[in-house]
Order: sequence, then C-alpha cells, then structure tokens
Amino acid sequence: MTGSELTGVLRETLALFEVGGEPMTTAEVAEQLDVGRRSTYERLERLVEHGRLDTKKVGGNGRVWWQPAPDGREPTGRSNAYDDQLRSLIDATEEYAIFMLDPDGRVQTWNSGAEQIKGYAATEIIGTHFSTFYTDDDRAAGIPETNLTAAERHGSVEDEGRRVRADGSTFWANVTISAIRDDDGTLEGYTKVTRDMTDRREYERRLEAQTERLERQRDELESELDEVFERISDGFYALDGDLRFIYLNDQAMETLDVDESAVGADIRDEVLLTDPFEDALCDALETQEPVIFEEYYEPGNGWFYNAIYPSDSGLSVYFREITQEKERERELARFERAVEATGHAIYMTDPEGEITYVNPAFEEITGYTAEEAVGETPSILRSGKHSDDYYDTLWETVRAGEVWEEEIIDQRKNGAFYYAEQTIAPVTNENGAIDRFVAVQNDITERKERKRQLSTLIDNVPGMVYRCRNEPDWPMEFVSDACRDLTGYDPETLESGAVSWGADVMVHEDHEHVAEPIQEAVANGEPFSVTYQIRTADDEIRWVRDYGRGVLDDEGNFVDIEGIIADITGQKERERELERRADQQQTVADLGQFALETDDLDELMDRAARQVADVLDNEYCKVLDLDQGAEELLLRQGVGWRDGIVGEATVSAIEADSQAAYTLANDHPIVVEDLATETRFSGPELLTSHDVRSGLSTVIGPFDEPWGILGTHDTEWRDYAEEDVSFVQSVANILAEAIERQQYQQELEELVADLEESNERLEQFAYAASHDLQEPLRMVSSYLQLLERRYGDALDEDAEEFLEFAVDGADRMRAMIQGLLQYSRIETKGDPFEPTDLDSILDEVLTDLQLRVERSDADVTSDPLPVVQGDADQLRQVFQNLLDNAMEYSGDDPPRVHISSEKRGDEWIISVHDDGIGIEPGDADRIFEVFNRLHTHEEYDGTGIGLALCERIIERHGGDIWVESTPGEGSTFSFTLPDA
Repeated sequence: MTGSELTGVLRETLALFEVGGEPMTTAEVAEQLDVGRRSTYERLERLVEHGRLDTKKVGGNGRVWWQPAPDGREPTGRSNAYDDQLRSLIDATEEYAIFMLDPDGRVQTWNSGAEQIKGYAATEIIGTHFSTFYTDDDRAAGIPETNLTAAERHGSVEDEGRRVRADGSTFWANVTISAIRDDDGTLEGYTKVTRDMTDRREYERRLEAQTERLERQRDELESELDEVFERISDGFYALDGDLRFIYLNDQAMETLDVDESAVGADIRDEVLLTDPFEDALCDALETQEPVIFEEYYEPGNGWFYNAIYPSDSGLSVYFREITQEKERERELARFERAVEATGHAIYMTDPEGEITYVNPAFEEITGYTAEEAVGETPSILRSGKHSDDYYDTLWETVRAGEVWEEEIIDQRKNGAFYYAEQTIAPVTNENGAIDRFVAVQNDITERKERKRQLSTLIDNVPGMVYRCRNEPDWPMEFVSDACRDLTGYDPETLESGAVSWGADVMVHEDHEHVAEPIQEAVANGEPFSVTYQIRTADDEIRWVRDYGRGVLDDEGNFVDIEGIIADITGQKERERELERRADQQQTVADLGQFALETDDLDELMDRAARQVADVLDNEYCKVLDLDQGAEELLLRQGVGWRDGIVGEATVSAIEADSQAAYTLANDHPIVVEDLATETRFSGPELLTSHDVRSGLSTVIGPFDEPWGILGTHDTEWRDYAEEDVSFVQSVANILAEAIERQQYQQELEELVADLEESNERLEQFAYAASHDLQEPLRMVSSYLQLLERRYGDALDEDAEEFLEFAVDGADRMRAMIQGLLQYSRIETKGDPFEPTDLDSILDEVLTDLQLRVERSDADVTSDPLPVVQGDADQLRQVFQNLLDNAMEYSGDDPPRVHISSEKRGDEWIISVHDDGIGIEPGDADRIFEVFNRLHTHEEYDGTGIGLALCERIIERHGGDIWVESTPGEGSTFSFTLPDA
C-alpha cells in the first residue's frame, strides 16, 4: 500500500518513527500519542500490516516497533545488550517502577510506573544515586551497596523493605535488581524493578491481627463454630434462627456497612439484601443444606463468593470478594476470543514439543485442522529451507527460558512454502518450571511478495523514483535508474550532489510555483502532484509531473520528500495542440456568430484578421479585396502592418512574383514555410518590406469567382499543420458567406424597393381606374334605365331581354369596380391596429346580415372569440365576406355556420365552418385570386373579389388564410391574427 492509503491517525503514529531509527516500546509510543496502550497497539499492528513498521517480541510480554530502513536492515544504534534490557523492562506491567542504573548505581531511565510509585519526575531523578529511595537506617547499614554487589555477583537480587518517596513518605516495596552485562561479560549497569507492596503488607498485618482476635474469640464460642471458623477467609458473620446477627468480623462489618451495634438485630433491618440472597438464607434454614453461590452485591460494588452453612442454632455465613477473579475470568475470555479471532497462527506445545492447541488462524494458514495438528510436533511444518542446527538452536533457546524470535520459512499442508515472523516463548508454572511453549506466527508471505513487487515496480515504473531532502534545491538522497532516461544524468551524480536537482535540472522559473503547493499539501497531510520543466544533460527542455508525499520526523517536521517523476513532454505537446484546436474552433464559432449579428463587413474583417493572427501566434494577417478589373487586390483590413497602409496598399493579382496572384490561380490554400527559399513565386513588396518569412493564404469565396484573399504571415520559419490550414479556410468561408449575404441583402432591398414602387403605382392606377370608371358606368346605367322607362312599352320581348342583360352587366361592372377600389385601398386607407374584440365585430356583422340570415333560415353559432390586435373595419369586412359566402354556397339545405378560435403561441386561429357544397381540393388556392370564380353568374351571384379581399386584409395583419374543404360536406376557412 502507498502512503495515500493511510488514515490520519496512522500517519500521526508513523511520524513518531525515524526510518532505520531506534525501536520504541508500546508504552513509549502511547505516551507520545497520549492515548491508551490498547489503541496504540492496534495502530502499530495496522502499520505492520501496511508494511510501514516492523516489530518483534522481547521478554515475556513485551514488544518493540521500528520503521525499517529502505534496504531492509535492522534498526541501528541498538545492541544485543539493549535488547536484553528491553526484555527485562517489558516483562513488567505498569504496576511496577522500572528503571536502569549505571554501574555506579545512578538512575539512567525512568518509566511512568516509577514516577507514580516514587513520586519523582524523570527530570528530577535521572543522574541521582538510587540510594535516595532507601531510609536513613538502610543507607547507614550499606544496604544499597550490598544489593548492587549481590546483583553483580549472582545476576540478580530480591529485597523487601521500606522505601522513601519524593514527598518523604515511606511504603513497603518488593525490589528486584538485575545486573546487565555485554557480550564480553563487562558490567553495563542494572535494571531495578520495584512494586508497591504497602497494601498487601497492611492487609497481611490486619489479617494477622484479625486471626489473633478470632483465636481469642474461638475459645469462647461454642464448639459448633470451631469448624466454621476453619473456613473463614475474608468476611464472616453468624445468624440465629430468626436471622439476627450474633457475630460479625471486621471485614463483614466493613462490607455490609454496619458496626458492632448490629449484633442482635435482624439482618434484614440492617443490610440491604438482594432477593436471591434473602431466598438463599431462608432455603438454608428450611433445608438445613449448605447454599453456595456467587452474586454481584451493588452496595459493595463488586462480586462476592457466598457460602451459607446451616446448623441447629442458626446460620454461619462467610464471603469473600471475587471481583478481581471475575475480571480475570472476563479478561481470559476476551483473550481466548482474541486468540481465536486473531489473524496470527498460534499454537502451544507441552515441554516435550507435542502440539496441544492450535487456533483457527493456524488452521487457515497451515492447512492443518486442529484434529490433524494436535498430538503432532511442529516438525509437520518443516520446509527443508533451514538446517538442523537452526532448529537445535531454537529449542536450546526456548528451553533455556528465553524467547525465540526469527523469520522462518515453513510449509503448508498442500506443500506450498510461506514466510512467517515467528515468536516462541516459554510459559512457566507457579514453581518457575516450564510447563508449555507458546508460538505465534505472522504470515508475511504477501508482504515479502509486495516487497519483491515493489523492487520490480521501481525498476519498471514509468518514471524516476526518488527521495530527497526538504531543502531549497531538493538534494537527492536516492533516485532510480530511470534517472538516466529522464535527465541524461547518472543517478550517482544526483545522489552525491555533483548535480543539483533544484539548481541544475529544474528550470529556474518553475521553482516558486512548485515549492508552494508541495509545502501546502504536506501541511494538510495530503500527497502532492506538480508539473514543471527540467533541462536535461543534453540541454533539452522536458515537461515532467512530480507525484509524491512528505516524510515527517518524530517531532512532525517535514524533512524528506519521496515520489515519482514522470516525463509528460509528449502529453504537454498534445495538450497544447488540443488547446490550439479548441481555440481555433471557438474562434470560428464566435466569428460565425458575429457575422450573423453584424452588418459591418469591415468590422467583421478586422476582427477576423486579429483573431487569426492571435490564434496562430503570427505577427501579420490581411484581408485583400479583389477589384472589378481583377488586376489588383486592396489591403482592406489587417493587423501588424505599418501604420497608414491598411486601406491604401495594393498587391498585384496578376504578377508572377505575387503570392496573392499565385493563390488566385490555384484552387487550394497556399502554404509558405520559408519565403527566402520559395521557388513558386517571390515575395511582393508588402511582404518583403515587413520581413515576412512564412505564411499561408486562401481565396475568399468560390475559386472560380473569388472575392479576395485571406492571408496570415510570420517573420519566423513556421510549419503549418493541416488543422491550421483548415482553420484559415473556415474563417475565409465565414467572410465569403457574410459578403455573399450582404450582396444578397442589397439585391433584396433593391428588389423590395422596386416592388414597393411598382405596387404603389399599381395601387394608384387601380384607384384612379376604378374611380374614373365610376362616372361613365353611372351614365350607361342611367341611360339604360331611361330607355327602359321611356320606351319600355314599345320594346318587344327580345329587346327587353337585351336591355335587362345590359342593366345587369352594368350593375355587376359597378360592383366589380367598387370591389377593386376597396381592394386597392387595403394598405393605404386602413386604420391603425388596436385591441379589437372579435365578439363585438361578429355581433355587428350578424346585425347587418340579419335579413339574409332570416331569409335563408341560417343557423350561425360561435364560441367565445378573443381580443386581437387589428383594424376593426377591415376585420368586419372579413367576417361579412366569409359569412356571406357560407350562406351563398350552402346548397339546398339551410346554412349551418360555426365560428371558433384557438390560441397558438402569440397568435389566434379563427375558423369559420359551414356545411355547404364544399370546394374541390385543386381549387383551394385559386379561390383567393382576384375575380376568380368557380361558378357562373347564373349559378351563384358574386364578383369574385370577396376572398381576395379577405386574404389581403389578413396579410396586412401579418397572418395567413386558408381553406380546408371536402366537396358535398362543407368548408372551414381559417385565418390567424396577432394576440392583443
């Protein structure tokens, strides 16, 4: 696992260890972290599982931890003698004062137990002679020196007696002093273990006094109590048959919180009894059988063993507190559960080496079941990878009472080898004899494999693995062989300092922006990733990405950096290329949008020239406008050119030395990498006078009908990519489309102006013609009427018919002229638009057509109609014409007409539906033409201008009118009007 996978608390714990530094005990780590030893132990175990710490057991229960050096060496600065010291010290618990003395008896170390028992802080006592802890009488008798001499001669000495605390008080102490010698037997000092035995001593004294008192009382009690007193251990009291106290010892009074005045009183009145206990007293009286049980007694805040013995005269009750035993039982149960649950293989053997117990992890790791292993010896695990001498030494060590701790290669049941950290410790009985051995195996096969893989990874990782000091120029302590490929330098030159990473390899300008994020990331307890440039041994600039993390010392100071540096030059170049392509695409999109929004071609050309030069990082860009004679191109817009020549300078469109002329003569863009070596043409004065060396140009518009040229140039040699050419072509296409759109717009505006002028003349003509025709038509009609009145009686039947035709024709001509006049005035004589209520319009129309509605027995219905924006008089004309048509073309049945409306966006659709004769689909458009009739005058009346009038009115309102019809089933005329 990598550092990034460690939690915050694990990183905090790991920071206490120096790589390859001295080992620390669990207690030392717990003291620095200020957390409990159990939590500390769990953290350290997890760091071992992560492969960040190594550990081994020393002494009976002790263990030390260290951070291994990168080369896998054992921690430095510790001798075998020191390991012996650790074993001696860690065998004790926190209830002991454990410290070391130099050969002269001066205090060298001081643990928390010593501080608690003796009252001295380490800073107060270290360097002081240990005789300080003895009484004046003992010092005068030379006991301190005698103890040291005895320990030096015999290896250790044990002593009990009064000792003095820092505040001058004394306590009864049990002391063990052990001599420490190096491999040559030279005395290096002593270990001193002291336990405060004051409470036990006082208890023994009280017990002796109590025993004396009981012995005196025993002679006075009845003989039947003699047997009971034999069983008294701690608390005792006697009850009569009515459960009244007849005797209590001191321990009973203290536990039950009563005094001697309770004698003669009922126990139930003096003591808070639990229900089970009271029941037990009664049962013993009734059955005359002893009752023995364990119970938690809340007032005494502990567990008690109770024994109730009945007799003819009452009950004898004795009890002792077993809280510690209960705790030990629970601890043992927890230990057993831990042993069962641990991932370490644990097995026990008898003194002869026969396996007596294995835990589940042993079964899982070795493949042997408990039934298969128990009764065998550990030789079933032998792999053949160790010599017989190895195993002989192992057994000699543990049988001598020492702990064996080594890595071992064992063999699973299936024949597979596995690596394990193995600790074998002897266990002694109360007599000090070894009665069994306990072995613990931590399977480190995966860790070994990870180390092997890590070594392979360092050799094959795509980058340079490194470790450097957190100093200004990042001096390298280690770099992998990939350094040669990345920088061109040998690893030794960087590790020795001959070449400085910060001063010689990193590009100086990148120092500041690299250092700050590294320091910030490490301060936040996070890994970092920074990108910067380096200069290789061949003076080549490369981009690298540095992934790493900070390494802290025991005080939490940021001292080292370790990580991987990878070459990302190719990636950077691809990123820059992608950024250029993205810039080009965005520029094309922006110019395209701007071209749609502006009518100013020169502003568009100026923007295009500037953005092309900026995106391609060129000094110049130009837009050349080809004149009508196709012989010269005007520098219409451009960027980078000398002041005053844009809008004035010209370039030949026909001369052979002109790049512009060559561009016009070809149907593809022209790319120039170096104008000085160009063979197709020589540079025109516009380019040579500006020191142009490279560039590309393309035609604006169709190659066969070009409008002009878009060109961009630079004073440096350039290799333009295909995407660059496409980009310039795209910009040229935008300009061409904008030019074509403006030309089309100009032509359209001219056409509209011509049409408006023509329509105006036509309207004037129609108005004048219709107006001027009114007078002669009235005269014709008048004379025909006069002829009919004056000579009507003299005319024969044919003459009367001819006269009737003439009058009818004149009337129809008058109606047509009036319709034409009305049609011509739709635009010129209409009222301004305003909110118009169509319901009111329809009511007015129906009032005007009331006689016709009644005469034709028409049924006209309507949904509620909206308020629209329009000319009320003209909309009234629309409704009147459509209703008049609906009644006119109703067929043989009475007309049925329905008017409805529908909202669509910001407009209304008004529909007039009838059940009349209908219209053929092919005539649906023709009926809206002026004077276009589908029926003869003999079939139906009308001028043929009513629907044309409706269409023009609706068009003036910005709407459409159409018809949907089925012959014989009716028609629906619909038109749209804007919402008010």
